[in-house]
Amino acid sequence: MSEASASSDDSTFRPRRLWVSLRRIFRLGWPYRYRLAGALLLTVLGAAVALVVPLGLRELVDAVFQKENRALLDTLTLVLIVLFVLRSAAAFGGKYLLGWTGERVVADLRKKVYRHLHRQSLRFFEDHRTGDLTSRLTNDVGSVRSAVKDALSNMLTQALSLVGSVVLMVVLNWRLSLIIFLIVPAVTGFAVYFGRKIRALARDIQDRLADTTA
Repeated sequence: MSEASASSDDSTFRPRRLWVSLRRIFRLGWPYRYRLAGALLLTVLGAAVALVVPLGLRELVDAVFQKENRALLDTLTLVLIVLFVLRSAAAFGGKYLLGWTGERVVADLRKKVYRHLHRQSLRFFEDHRTGDLTSRLTNDVGSVRSAVKDALSNMLTQALSLVGSVVLMVVLNWRLSLIIFLIVPAVTGFAVYFGRKIRALARDIQDRLADTTA
């Protein structure tokens, strides 16, 4: 198979591999599902509050420069303070619970990998470099922690922010939204291009780490 066709197959099945990876992560985190669910709920709450804050700021500016309503200004200021505190508390709680879950998942996964290695024959260790096995136990398993702590939270937050932002833009000014939508394909193209470069560099780093510990 040529390199071009291999690249095409890789891009075709990448979404499927993404969902397979997510299912595996949720399976590993199932023993801690209540904490994980709480973390996701707090993440959703923080993202929702973040979308409301710009509307509050707009009303605050209107109250100062257009309506000159002192009572409304005081009320909106208090509401914004409450929203900022709520957003910070939700973000902290979500990060804490995801961090705790990620550490527990990594600990369980390392135990499973360690027990699996102990059941292998001597031939297995002759055929595989020590650096590769060490890299699996440290770097690759550690990547699962990042997936639980950062990737899962960021994916959910950014998805909600994207949908909410699009709705708000269309409601507030649909003409300006059309201009922004015309720019989105170019930005997406750059993101996809550099994302592939970063993934290639990440794989190269993992291989080099394995070589250094071999």
